[in-house]
Amino acid sequence: MASAYKWCTKCGEQVLMNDVFECPACQGSSFTHKKESLVESIPAASAATSQGSPAISSKPKPVVAKEKSSFTTESGDIAQLIQLQQESIRATNRTTHAIRAFVLFVFYQLAASTAAAFFYGIGLGIASSSDECQYDGICEPNAFFIVVSALIFLGGVIFSSMKGWEEIGKSDL
Repeated sequence: MASAYKWCTKCGEQVLMNDVFECPACQGSSFTHKKESLVESIPAASAATSQGSPAISSKPKPVVAKEKSSFTTESGDIAQLIQLQQESIRATNRTTHAIRAFVLFVFYQLAASTAAAFFYGIGLGIASSSDECQYDGICEPNAFFIVVSALIFLGGVIFSSMKGWEEIGKSDL
């Protein structure tokens, strides 16, 4: 299998494509993949070596990959990235629970209000169908359904508030 090479744009050193991230000669980190574009970009002073031969040779030079100088800085950076990612996840979870608290409160409140309005309507409907309402014009709603609708509404307010505060508690606000 043929090896692929790249050239340092600072000094023209030829290195293996995937093994080196810094030029071993000048510590440069910018490379080109075309030898032709390199000849134009290298200054004339660095284009020749001490023997008078051009710095860019046609023979590839084997270069050993340079290891990182300290393992702790690399692992420290990774640990910092992991910590930032975990903080981001916690913030996302807090936001999700806060939004869920609002949505659950509104959902349960609307459901309870709808059920209460339904029973209130039944109470009014029963009252307007009675005979005494037709003669004197005074229509008293059915007390049972009015009480049931009031209890459903109050129970919905309490239940939706409990569910909302439960979700707010999960969001650590």
